[in-house]
Amino acid sequence: MIVVCGWVWVEGRVRLPPAPSAPPYLQLSLADAGSEVHMLRGDLLGIALPSASPMGVRCWIEEPAAPVMEIEQEPARAVRTDRWLLRAARIGQARLRFECHEDLSPASPRQVEYTIRVD
Repeated sequence: MIVVCGWVWVEGRVRLPPAPSAPPYLQLSLADAGSEVHMLRGDLLGIALPSASPMGVRCWIEEPAAPVMEIEQEPARAVRTDRWLLRAARIGQARLRFECHEDLSPASPRQVEYTIRVD
């Protein structure tokens, strides 16, 4: 067996190392609003909320659950969705709140909340 630059030569064949995979994380959406989420320290939480849909909906983080969560990645735009990635940093409980609003709408922003508990 010979190993060169991450490739492994075994019995006359080249074997590539397994592709690195993204760490698993819990994914929440608008449909999960109002739910309570139990996590362990170090766990990742993904939040996918509408953004720039045909109606011009935008969501932003209003209360980041800072006592227990840290923002790992600011929103990354996907097709009509903003995705936040947060990490459970400290033991405790806090509220994670977003506001979603249609552009040019006179209506009040919609509150989207999750209760986060980190053990």
